[in-house]
Amino acid sequence: MLSSSPETVQRWLNYLPEKAILHRGRHVLNCNEAAQQALADPAIRQALSRCVGTKRELVVGHDKVPWCLSTSAMAPDNTQLTLLFPAAHHELQDLVGRLPVALVVHRWFKPLYTNQAFADLFQFESTDDVLALPSLRAVIGEEHWPMAQQNYQTLMDAGKLDTIQIEDHQSVTGERLQAQLVDFVLSWDGEPAVCTLVSNVSRQQAKIERYKRLALTDSLTGLGNRRRFFESSSTFIQRASSQGETLMLLVLDVDHFKAINDRYGHPVGDGVLKHLANCLIDCVDSEALVARIGGEEFALLMPAPSMSLLQNRAQEIKEQLCEQPYISDMGERIAIKVSIGATRWSSGDDSLEQMYQRADQALYQAKQSGRDRAVCQL
Repeated sequence: MLSSSPETVQRWLNYLPEKAILHRGRHVLNCNEAAQQALADPAIRQALSRCVGTKRELVVGHDKVPWCLSTSAMAPDNTQLTLLFPAAHHELQDLVGRLPVALVVHRWFKPLYTNQAFADLFQFESTDDVLALPSLRAVIGEEHWPMAQQNYQTLMDAGKLDTIQIEDHQSVTGERLQAQLVDFVLSWDGEPAVCTLVSNVSRQQAKIERYKRLALTDSLTGLGNRRRFFESSSTFIQRASSQGETLMLLVLDVDHFKAINDRYGHPVGDGVLKHLANCLIDCVDSEALVARIGGEEFALLMPAPSMSLLQNRAQEIKEQLCEQPYISDMGERIAIKVSIGATRWSSGDDSLEQMYQRADQALYQAKQSGRDRAVCQL
C-alpha cells in the first residue's frame, strides 16, 4: 500500500474513521481529511516525533482537548501510522471541571489547568485564582516543599512514584487538611507535565488516628496500655542514652484489690483504679511514661535520681499515693495501699524487657515481705 500513489494512499486513509497520519518522525507523508485540522496543532506535531514503533501516548492539544495517539510501524523504512482517538468527548473539560475529585495539572508547580473541586478544597475564590499562582509552593507548604521537588524529578525520570502520599497541607485561609496525592505524567501542550489528583482524607485519617489511640489506650483509666508502654519506651531509652542520663522503672500493684472489689463492688474497684491513675500523673513530672499494664498493675518510666536516691524516690511515690484515699459516690472512704518494685536502666545492652523483669522481681519481693512497701533491685 505504501508503494501506491499518494492519492491511493489518501483514499485508503479516508476509509479509516479515526484521524490517521502516515509520517516519519515529525515529517508527515500523508493523512486523511479528518486529521488535517489536528495537524495544525503544534502539540500534535511535536508528539509525532515521539511516536516510534508500537506506542500509545496521551497528548493534550492547545485547545485543551486530550487525544490518545496509537502508533504502529508500517514498513521497515521507519514509516509510522498514527491514529488519533479522542481520549474523551469534547465535553471532557466541562466534565473534569465538575468532578468532585480535585486535580491540578502543573509544570514545575506552575498551574496549567485545574478544576473547581481543587479551588474549593484549598479555598480559592475560583480556578482563575489558582492558575494565577506563580507556583503551588504556598499550597504545598514549606515543610513538604523539598520532598515535592524531589518527587517531581522522580516523576520526570521514572514516570511514577512508588508510594501513595498522604500529607498535611493548608488552604489559602490557613486551614489544615490531610490530603492524599496521586501523581502521573502526561503531555500538555506537547511538553511533559504532572497531573495531581488530590483527595481530602482528613476525616479518614482522623478515624485511623482515633483507632490507633484506642488500640494503645486503657479504656478505663485513659492511660497508655501495655502495648503503648513498651512501644513508647524506646524513645525514652534512646534519649537517655544520647544525653548520658539514666532512667528508673517502677512497677506497682494495688494491695488487696480483690478485697476492695468483693467488699464494695466492681464499679467502686474501677473508681479506685481511675483515682490511682490520676494520682500517678500528679506525682510524677511531665516526662514520665505512665501506663496501666493490666488489672491493678501500673508502670512508670522516668528520669532517675542518683543510685542512692532511687529507693527514696520509689518510697516517696508510694507514700504520695497512699496519702490520697478514694471517696466513692456513696461517700465511702477507701484507703489505697500499693507495693512497688523499682530498678534503674543501666547503659549499654540493658533493655526495657530486662528492666521490667528486675522490677517485677522486686515487686514480688515487696509482696512477699508484707506489701505496702517499695523494693529496689539494681
